[in-house]
Amino acid sequence: MINKETEYIMVFRNCLKKTEDIISDFPCGAAPRLLIICLFVLIFAASAYPANRVVLTVGDVRFRELDVQKAIDAFIPRGGFHRNNPEVRKKYRGKAVKYLIEKALLYYRAREDGITVNEEAVNSVVKANIKVFGSREKFLKVLKKNEMNPDDFRLRIRINLMVRRLVNMLREKISLTDGELKAYYEKNLGKFRRPESRHIRHIFIKVEPDASGKEIKEKRRLAERLLKELKGGADFYDIAYKYSEGPYRVKGGDMGFIHRGRLAPELEKAAFGLKDGDLSPVIRSIYGFHIIWAGEKKKGGLVTFDGIKEKLKKELEEKRFQEAKEDIIAEMKKKIAVQVVN
Repeated sequence: MINKETEYIMVFRNCLKKTEDIISDFPCGAAPRLLIICLFVLIFAASAYPANRVVLTVGDVRFRELDVQKAIDAFIPRGGFHRNNPEVRKKYRGKAVKYLIEKALLYYRAREDGITVNEEAVNSVVKANIKVFGSREKFLKVLKKNEMNPDDFRLRIRINLMVRRLVNMLREKISLTDGELKAYYEKNLGKFRRPESRHIRHIFIKVEPDASGKEIKEKRRLAERLLKELKGGADFYDIAYKYSEGPYRVKGGDMGFIHRGRLAPELEKAAFGLKDGDLSPVIRSIYGFHIIWAGEKKKGGLVTFDGIKEKLKKELEEKRFQEAKEDIIAEMKKKIAVQVVN
């Protein structure tokens, strides 16, 4: 027999699955869109976070503990094994509170600028949430369980929509011309010099710092055996996937193109000293034993303006957007009272 709390959690997980691609324009930078249907995730989260006390006020906007916990969820990497560990969540609390403060301040700026949203847009989001819950009765029941009335919920929707419109307007005002990009490029040529790089595949056999002499010998013998198999025609991907203990094991040891300066000195010397397609001997480092396959080598040099223009445009426009946003937040902090309740 499934109790109501378990049922809520099951629906919550189902909702998360359906909204995998939903990301906010905060806190982790600029997202291309904001689908307010993610609000129902906030409501369901209360089944796991029962504290409904107000922990933050920004003007007349109140945030409860469940709001902070949901914001924390947005910062912890999806699929992390320690998402529910209290110590892990505590580390992200400051960021979560900062995010909520900034979001509320942007809402006040949107109000100040005369930005509004029509009732039709709000109603559309409410209807989408009711559909997810299955009926209006179930939707209202969950609101009540979380000490929230329909007006509170509509306000949350309105805040999100207004902040989204403000963010869109800020972005629309930022557009760099080719001339501006070219001027920045020529003034900062040092930033666009690319070091020599090489396509590398890597097998790593880990040796613990406190390993005994016997253990070290066994690890070396394993590395030597793997190298012999590779020289005999064994597939590098298969060997790396089966035996490597490095982060690229799941890619068959393929690290892609690695620039000079990114590897440990002993590995870099071997990697860039080999001929295309060659295997290194077994290399000893403080971490263990390594085998490297060296592929194509790319010469270093200055990246052309045409080769970097589109990337540069995105980076500089994003930088200007963040600066404009921070200016607004700093200005609104002088006008709107913020109180964090311990």
